[in-house]
Amino acid sequence: MKKLLVILLVLGMVAPAMAAEWNFYGHSRVKAFYYNFDDKASSVLDENGDPESDTDLSMGLQGNARIGANVKASDEVSGRFEYGTGVNVRLLYGVYNFGAGSLLVGQDYTPIDTLYSNQVVEDDNGLLYEGCTYEGRIAQLKLKMGGFQMALVGNKASGVDADTDVILPKIELAYDMNMDTVSVGGYAGYQTYKTGAAGVDHDVTSYLVGVRAKINMGPAYINAVAHYGQNLGNYGILMRNSYAGSQLSSGGDTEDAKSYAAALIAGAKFSDMVAIEAGVGYMKNEVDTVGAGSVTQEGDAMTYYVQAPITLAPGVFIVPEITIFDLGDDDNGISGGKIDNGQVTTYGAKFQINF
Repeated sequence: MKKLLVILLVLGMVAPAMAAEWNFYGHSRVKAFYYNFDDKASSVLDENGDPESDTDLSMGLQGNARIGANVKASDEVSGRFEYGTGVNVRLLYGVYNFGAGSLLVGQDYTPIDTLYSNQVVEDDNGLLYEGCTYEGRIAQLKLKMGGFQMALVGNKASGVDADTDVILPKIELAYDMNMDTVSVGGYAGYQTYKTGAAGVDHDVTSYLVGVRAKINMGPAYINAVAHYGQNLGNYGILMRNSYAGSQLSSGGDTEDAKSYAAALIAGAKFSDMVAIEAGVGYMKNEVDTVGAGSVTQEGDAMTYYVQAPITLAPGVFIVPEITIFDLGDDDNGISGGKIDNGQVTTYGAKFQINF
């Protein structure tokens, strides 16, 4: 009798959840890329102790292989979850559609995230470190009304730290106007927090503004994105080279870093089976050192790639690709203080099956 009561109780709890519409999906993604590091980028030393070029194969399940589901509980309430390899939560949110717009609560891409490139090396890097603005999937409260988005996003400095005080979340806005062949948008973000010991604490204020556009010309397309900002390393923007990308401080004096980046992607579909895409991304940071006689520190990086996606069947892809990562320079502004970070060339393919 007790077992029967337990079963009935469990069924009573599960029945409402089963009434929702669950649409499961999965992406299995395997990478197979050779990495060629030149002598400046390599950590391998020759018999004389000098750096030498090195080539290695990287093959395995990609970190963004995933399984998830889109869930519809009613016309007004829906949600989504998505887990990646290593059992990490990629997406987990609920959405309330109130007619004029929707409210999202949970972890999702933020309004400033701009996924405009299909570059596949480094687990679908997508030029996210070199021009396509990206800060990751973050807990947020997001309001969407047509092409407009506004979100309160987790502050990068949030956490338990006696020397860091966070009062406000990140505030982000975006508006994208979508037409038949052209999509044009702009976005902005703001974050601030106070850090440092008592008596020498200071504000770390970051902001970002950007523009993005897509042009579709039948089988061909062009995507472009650019952003400019202050203290973007503190904000959490991904950077191929983070040197000189964050605020510098000494005592009560501070210097804010300036950053800008851009990416251009173009592609075309030749048939249902074969396509091509190429892209280039560039980013640069600048910050003055603190104190008398300060100099300007700089860091930059550039990446360009070409790929030829092959669709063997619906949901079955092979994407051969060649990418060149120019890791740029770290320049401390002093004569002879520039460091060439070298270059990495990758060639290989991603194999993917969606189910």
